[in-house]
Amino acid sequence: MNGFDDFVLVSWNIRGASNKVTWRYLREMTRRYRPSVFMVYETHVAFSATQDRWSTLGFKPLFIQEARGHAGKEWPNGFVPVFMLHPTHP
Repeated sequence: MNGFDDFVLVSWNIRGASNKVTWRYLREMTRRYRPSVFMVYETHVAFSATQDRWSTLGFKPLFIQEARGHAGKEWPNGFVPVFMLHPTHP
């Protein structure tokens, strides 16, 4: 990577990271864009439940902010669940 010339950030409010359709789309996005960093929000699932899938796509965690409950449309304490991942190989 030469500075930010080759940097690709994919950011997605995923609203659920546990269904098969989502993972097919994630596979396609990673193949097409080859992101340097992949950020997903509002996953509605613990990272540990999806860690193997991310690993299969070739990503490992940079930062994980797990949900601390969910009440309606708002996240308690303002913490939105975020997974920030980067490729395991260049």
